[in-house]
Amino acid sequence: MRKNLHFYTYPSHQLPCVDNMILLGFDGKELSHEDCQYPLLILDGTWRLTKKIENALVGKPLRRSLPPLFKTAYPRRQEDCLEKSKGLASLEALYLAHLILGKSVEGLLDLYHWKEHFLSKNQLQINKLFC
Repeated sequence: MRKNLHFYTYPSHQLPCVDNMILLGFDGKELSHEDCQYPLLILDGTWRLTKKIENALVGKPLRRSLPPLFKTAYPRRQEDCLEKSKGLASLEALYLAHLILGKSVEGLLDLYHWKEHFLSKNQLQINKLFC
């Protein structure tokens, strides 16, 4: 377990105030290295549940999105997914956000079943982040 990651279970945990936290989603300007001083918030759950969690947040997060060219390797089965072509698995989004923010990605994908598929599918876009 990484000490710099915190997990909260909704609704059984009190969620932290999200003022000056970056909330990753489909809206907002693109995440950049200039955002590295803010804590990152990723909501993980079904599409319907994440909307519920977002409505329960206290405070006003900074909305950011990831570059749109990244593709998930996760085999999505949800029928209610509004953005099937855009949606990434939470772990994939965390990995990419850490890359963009200049934070360590060491070990993040080690136990991810689709790690190799995700990295190979997005290698060109990942390389562009560093050009």
